[in-house]
Amino acid sequence: MIRYSDQMACYEPILEVARNHPGLVGTAVVLLSGIVGHFPVVSFLKVTKFLRPPEVGKPHFARWIGVFERFAITLFVFLDSPGAAVFIFGLKTAVMSWRVEKDDNNKKDIVEYILIGTFVSFIVAVTFGLIGRGLLGLPIIKANP
Repeated sequence: MIRYSDQMACYEPILEVARNHPGLVGTAVVLLSGIVGHFPVVSFLKVTKFLRPPEVGKPHFARWIGVFERFAITLFVFLDSPGAAVFIFGLKTAVMSWRVEKDDNNKKDIVEYILIGTFVSFIVAVTFGLIGRGLLGLPIIKANP
């Protein structure tokens, strides 16, 4: 029978590097959440048929906002500041509600697109933040005494 400690032995070199270089691990996790995290969000929006094609000739602001949103949320989760992560979520909601008011076409579709994309992006960012905490041996969930 294989014990849990034997299974985890193959990950020990990776965990050792993580413990000795926390800044490197933190930076890598935050960057990966923004860049690699883009793919699960876009895939989910495609599957649910909520992905909106970008308008020709216009910059992809929503995609860049999502990348930087995941950077910030992952960093705040990684630093054990979930209140700040929720603040980012609220800030984006406020800004996007202003944008919806300016758009005359398909307000309902825009709201649903923004909400679903934001929720999926938030989940991806929190997941990356928790993975980063786990790599450094930090508590993922703190028990209050």
